[in-house]
Amino acid sequence: STSATSRSTMRSDSAVPGTLLAIRSGAGKGSLRLVLATDEGSAIYPVSEAFYQSLGSPAADTLLSDDEIDKITAHAAYRRALASALSSLAAGDLSRRDLYLKLRRKGHSDQAASAAVSEVLRLGYLREDDAAERLCARCAAKGWSRKKTYAYLASRGYGASIISRAISACEDAGEADFASNRAAMRRKLEERGLSPDEV
Repeated sequence: STSATSRSTMRSDSAVPGTLLAIRSGAGKGSLRLVLATDEGSAIYPVSEAFYQSLGSPAADTLLSDDEIDKITAHAAYRRALASALSSLAAGDLSRRDLYLKLRRKGHSDQAASAAVSEVLRLGYLREDDAAERLCARCAAKGWSRKKTYAYLASRGYGASIISRAISACEDAGEADFASNRAAMRRKLEERGLSPDEV
């Protein structure tokens, strides 16, 4: 679930909402889970150790300020969006636009989705040039024209400069011969009694 919190009813009835109930180890290195009291029970927020230290490393049973809670909520939302982005990229190539839209469809906020996309770009996990080249090679293998390939890559969210570089790289590597594809398409149309200029 991509909701802002994971709910649990395991808390003392005397805990005041906004109280840091526990600090637990997270799933990965440098990860923590902060358990905060809420009106409904408790909520678990995944955060980095560095973020926790930036808050001053508050101890359990500390009543946090509204500002601290807002920061924790925003950071946890970012961490969840980043995990979702990495999972999405592991499943296949995406442009930055497609990744952002996928995160938004999964319920992540604009701010969390944007930050997650920026982070995977910074880390080098999202390589649009490489992904566009792979798509270009697949389009060429299907016999698509340069124009159709360009339009398809643009529809997938790749920018004009990335598309131009991808097409040039495919042609230079011998993976695409758009002139031959175009000639073959013209022959097919003419065999069917159609003029390429009419289509």
